[in-house]
Amino acid sequence: MIDEIIKIEETLEVLGIKKRLDKAEKQIWTPSGVRTVNGEEPDDRGDITVSAGGVGVEADPIYLASEAALFVAGDAAKLLGIATGAEVNVQSDWNQANNALDDFIKNKPSIPTQYTDEMAQDAVGGILTNTGNVQFVYDDGTPKITASVDLSGKEAILIHQIVATLPAVAGAKCRVRVPMAGTITSAIITGDISGSAVVDIWKDTTANYPPSVADTITASAKPTLSTQSLVTDSTLTGWTKTLTTGDWLVFSVDSCDVLSDIQVTLIYTRN
Repeated sequence: MIDEIIKIEETLEVLGIKKRLDKAEKQIWTPSGVRTVNGEEPDDRGDITVSAGGVGVEADPIYLASEAALFVAGDAAKLLGIATGAEVNVQSDWNQANNALDDFIKNKPSIPTQYTDEMAQDAVGGILTNTGNVQFVYDDGTPKITASVDLSGKEAILIHQIVATLPAVAGAKCRVRVPMAGTITSAIITGDISGSAVVDIWKDTTANYPPSVADTITASAKPTLSTQSLVTDSTLTGWTKTLTTGDWLVFSVDSCDVLSDIQVTLIYTRN
């Protein structure tokens, strides 16, 4: 017999469970973990019956094992750390509409409809206004928004000029780079005094620089003074009038007489 007497009430209180027993002064654990009273083992119902003078004890078979067998190391601490009313984890369901169910998601954000090109066009169109010379055209088929600008009466903002000043010496040249693409509309030649002079104009790309006489743009209508100090030509018969950004122009004096200097101005409109 083992002399240690186990008080069942105290053991159950440590586990957070209280099991009241009528009398347990003589309950003894056997080495196999079976509880006995006065040497008697419980029957299948958990009751112990002893001879006259013995003690009858109602025993719950759940507690017939030792405390070490009831909990592995650390389990009691885990149980004590669980908050009152805690529940097992539940997989949330975005589509759950019943707020009484555990998988219901509270305070879900609203997810907007996919933003389409049509919606973008409508949004931008809402802040664009037709004003004066600027008009917006909406194409729902593409979709797209096209802006059209009417510059009637505002040609001045598109007009540019290229000015070349040359000494009045046959063979003198002036080189000018085209800053912006456009179309030549007129050519003006001036002299410091009345006199005669003829100036040719050559044009070529940067890749083919420098231009040569083979690149002339004036055909047979070269800017010319004939006992004059200023001549404007807006006809430009036979001229190559198109200018491309980055092109190079060479103004070359073919001939001159009493003039000291010559100036040629090309007027052109931006494309």
